[in-house]
Amino acid sequence: MRTIDRIAGQQSIWLLIILYAITHSILVNLSSVYAIALFLLFLLILVSVIYKINLSLIFFHIGTLLISLTTFRLGGEFFNGSDLFYLLSALLLFVNVLVSKGNLHKLFIRSNPLLIPFLIFLFGSVLSMMASDDIRTALISTGKYIFLFGIWLPCGIFLFDSVRKVRWMFIILAIASLLPITTCLSDYLLHTKMTAYLDQLLNLNIKTASENTRFGGVMGHPNNFSVLLVIVFPIAISVTLSSKTVFLRICGGIYFISVLTCAMITGSRAGILAFALELFLSYILIVKRKNFFSFMIFLLIIVSVVQATLTLFPQNPFARMKIMLKTDIGKYRPDVERVESMKQAMKYAWEYPITGIGVEHTATLTSKLFVHNTVVRFWASIGIFGLISCLWFYGKPLIICFKSIYKTFKNDFDKRSMMIIILCGFSGSLLFDMTAPQFHNRVKWILVIGLFALLNIENSSSGKINKDKSNDKIPISSLPVS
Repeated sequence: MRTIDRIAGQQSIWLLIILYAITHSILVNLSSVYAIALFLLFLLILVSVIYKINLSLIFFHIGTLLISLTTFRLGGEFFNGSDLFYLLSALLLFVNVLVSKGNLHKLFIRSNPLLIPFLIFLFGSVLSMMASDDIRTALISTGKYIFLFGIWLPCGIFLFDSVRKVRWMFIILAIASLLPITTCLSDYLLHTKMTAYLDQLLNLNIKTASENTRFGGVMGHPNNFSVLLVIVFPIAISVTLSSKTVFLRICGGIYFISVLTCAMITGSRAGILAFALELFLSYILIVKRKNFFSFMIFLLIIVSVVQATLTLFPQNPFARMKIMLKTDIGKYRPDVERVESMKQAMKYAWEYPITGIGVEHTATLTSKLFVHNTVVRFWASIGIFGLISCLWFYGKPLIICFKSIYKTFKNDFDKRSMMIIILCGFSGSLLFDMTAPQFHNRVKWILVIGLFALLNIENSSSGKINKDKSNDKIPISSLPVS
């Protein structure tokens, strides 16, 4: 039987090769771009067939890798590189469910944990279009949120149906962060031009390294880069503290130092505040009280080594952070403008409590209103429905995460470690979002996918155990009567 399966598998592979050769011979004369794209697609299918990996899962991971290079700008094009792979992943999953006669209602509606706040947001955004002067931008913005919460989120939760897959999702996210981290450190400390080359290659909006201006790595903006670092920082802490071998601990330490250094280079005060919160949460949840002094000594040694090493470079991140923290918050021009914008947004929220002023501030009277607070931004743009949905989007994952760590995953070390990463990363991103409009950034929603995927896995396993236990019981009617 195994021989037959092996021969059938080889036949399917050779069939793919023949089909590729025929199609490639047709397209190679039309465009080399199509030929390269077809070849890459063929390789992905080949890997999927040989190693029996869900092709939709492969596309999802590719989209996650590209997140570190692309920004989710609401005023830009509808789909960028990572969105394209997520869309392909969703389409393949949709076809797979149809072929297997699965339940689409369960996939996109019943199993979507954030469906209710998403519907509230959708209703409010439709109402707010009445107050909008730019319907096109409002429709694109609403469409992106539909894609994020109506398609991408439920598909991701469905795909990651094992602890091993969730763990690999965090590894992929850590790998994805290595490219912007490497280019940021190289350009800032060694004065290379890696980001400029990537800008030309990928046609992104990137800034080159500068001593007196904020630097955003490959993300195109310091906020995008900072929110990526905020998400991967708990992963760096976990890898450093929980690695079992010396080699992995060294790698984790290097990764931790790199993330911490890039946090200072970005010049984001909100980012550094979020890092401090995550470090505190990590200590409370990961490190035991008796290891407090060893943990602090370890942290002080790392900081000292980093400071001593980085003073050799022309642009010292510690000096940069010191200047940044000394800036008078009340007199700093960007802060003054942001406070004024927030006051203006609150005024609009009171004047237009139901409809708001338009999805993502698409009214002409707010063309220069850049509100750096996610809750106030939602409230002003979509009215009371935006406020309710925003608080729900943030509140539900946080509450569930806190409960799960101390109840559901109290005795499971692997799942508990991943839940701590999710809680720390999501808490840091929430704090960051209160001073930056980064709600739409998909990086933190990967953590939400991991959260609800782990809960589904736990519920499924407990249900199976209960079912097995119930099957072990012998019915009273079958017992012999004395």
